Amino acid sequence: MSVCDAAFDQQDAEVVCRELDCGAPVQVLGAAAFDKGDAQMWTQEIQCGGNESHISFCSVSTYNHSCTTDNNVGMICSGYTTAKLMNGSDSCSGRVELQFLNEWGTVCDACWDMRAASVLCRQLNCGIAVSVVGSDWFLSGSS
Repeated sequence: MSVCDAAFDQQDAEVVCRELDCGAPVQVLGAAAFDKGDAQMWTQEIQCGGNESHISFCSVSTYNHSCTTDNNVGMICSGYTTAKLMNGSDSCSGRVELQFLNEWGTVCDACWDMRAASVLCRQLNCGIAVSVVGSDWFLSGSS
């Protein structure tokens, strides 16, 4: 079943990527970005808080969007399965390290913004991101 892009948001994407064990959502795309498909369209509003482990645990509103296959949602997950913050003063601050397959690596500060930081903070149960600092603020990583 395809999902209408008007019925899907960032919190829903976080749940789907987590359920698939594919890391954090990088981008949510509408307008049939990955082809129209021919599946039946889910038009009810999906209402995830962002911390659910499966999309089936999210509530659904009774409101139906008017959608066609031209409006199905697509998304890209990061592929990173685990994240941690290193060398900070507590578990909710530090240098971002991501695990891809079995390898850990750091994230280039030019590729990291407040939106990505907010997603990571929610995943680590640290609330919302307050700031993003770069240039080896928390010392260089090993990769």
